[in-house]
Amino acid sequence: MTRFEKDLNTFMAVAHEVALAEAYETPTTPEVRRHAHALSRFAKDGLARIRRAERAQRPTRVVSGDVRSSILAMARDAVFARLNELWTMHPEMQLAHRDCVGMSDDDLRSALEDAQSMIERLTV
Repeated sequence: MTRFEKDLNTFMAVAHEVALAEAYETPTTPEVRRHAHALSRFAKDGLARIRRAERAQRPTRVVSGDVRSSILAMARDAVFARLNELWTMHPEMQLAHRDCVGMSDDDLRSALEDAQSMIERLTV
């Protein structure tokens, strides 16, 4: 860190402490609070607008979320058995929840659908 950066950091720390002291000493009124809230809301809305515009420019993947009926008909133990079978056949396969601890039955079925769909796409 250069001397300039150290001096700047020191100045910023002092300025921050002075601003905090002034904020505590300045009396607040309902009008001041409303103005502060409006200013905060304006800034948050502006940031949200910018984020939405940035996201709109990025391509998004559309995922159907459909789970085939054969998987929907499986019991929890059968889903685990099939996932273990797939992990044995494809040890490089990774899911977000490798141990599947605490996942609901629907989430397990969705994970199995994702795994099977991915494998089918790779083997075609």
